[in-house]
Amino acid sequence: MYDSNTVIHINLQSPCPETVTWKIVTVANRVVLNGKTEVQGLTTLDWDQKDKKGTQVSNGMYFMVVFVGGLPDQIVKILVLR
Repeated sequence: MYDSNTVIHINLQSPCPETVTWKIVTVANRVVLNGKTEVQGLTTLDWDQKDKKGTQVSNGMYFMVVFVGGLPDQIVKILVLR
């Protein structure tokens, strides 16, 4: 069961050190949160269902888009229901 304290985990893997950028967007392409992460081997990105202001996001569909080399590499669909 998910609640407002549930953390979403997204696994990334890279054979060599790499900086990836990522963003979480709504279906209307509004950016909720974004960041950069150093990836080497297996790395986990965590999202606590909060926006860039630290406010809990509303129920709905979100997408985490991971960019490698400036190009979208992975898109993960996330459904938030409480």
